[in-house]
Amino acid sequence: MAKVEDCQRAVAALAPLLRKKTPPLLPMRIGTGATAVTLLLPRSVLPLLAEVLATLANGRDVAVIAADQELSTQEAAALMNMSRPTVVKMLDAGELGGRKVGVRRRVRASDVEDWVGQREAIRRYVDELLTTAPAVARRRRR
Repeated sequence: MAKVEDCQRAVAALAPLLRKKTPPLLPMRIGTGATAVTLLLPRSVLPLLAEVLATLANGRDVAVIAADQELSTQEAAALMNMSRPTVVKMLDAGELGGRKVGVRRRVRASDVEDWVGQREAIRRYVDELLTTAPAVARRRRR
């Protein structure tokens, strides 16, 4: 597992590259001394790399899954941070896209990612409301 401090430094180093126009391929040196390797990374990879590093810098794990990959209900439940029976209920209710293969259910990784993204957006919105709500309540009392 990467150290949180190392990931934070890497995010800080990438930030200027994300803000300015860069060439289509960026040389990135990895390692030191005789074992160092220079990779040519496409510019389009930088936002993804920054997101991965930021997630690691927050002490969270990262999993890379192809968007068209199909997951078992157990794998989907782990990514969604809920129980497998709850995922099955969501599939049965049509709240989450999936299909049956024989007796087993499969969920597209992209559907899980969309669901997680929506939940995170809702969570950020609620957090923002909670941080501004006390100020609004104080204004009303006056």
